[in-house]
Amino acid sequence: MQTLKLYTKQIILPLVQEYAFERRIRHALLVLIVALAIGYGYFVSAAVLHVIARKNVHVVQASIQSDITALESEYFTLSNKLSVGYAASLGFIVPEDKHYVPRTVQYASAHGIERAGF
Repeated sequence: MQTLKLYTKQIILPLVQEYAFERRIRHALLVLIVALAIGYGYFVSAAVLHVIARKNVHVVQASIQSDITALESEYFTLSNKLSVGYAASLGFIVPEDKHYVPRTVQYASAHGIERAGF
């Protein structure tokens, strides 16, 4: 019986002994697991906040779209009211002689500037 006890102690003792590199590896894995858990929590909460922000943007976008639609309909209503008679009632007159300004000045283009050496 005694030899059996000694034999089991000899087998178990090397497995129980802790080496310095094992402790370092255990601490490194623990730090890695904690960092991954914190990163996971951060990215999940960021995703949830972005979904909420996107819903708010859709609500604001719908509100702005309805405002634009109302302004467009008001613009078309007012533009249909414009006529020569309405302009005359406001004091505008129809010009008798039309005078146009002639274009005698030549305008520079990108190609002309390059040829002139600017």
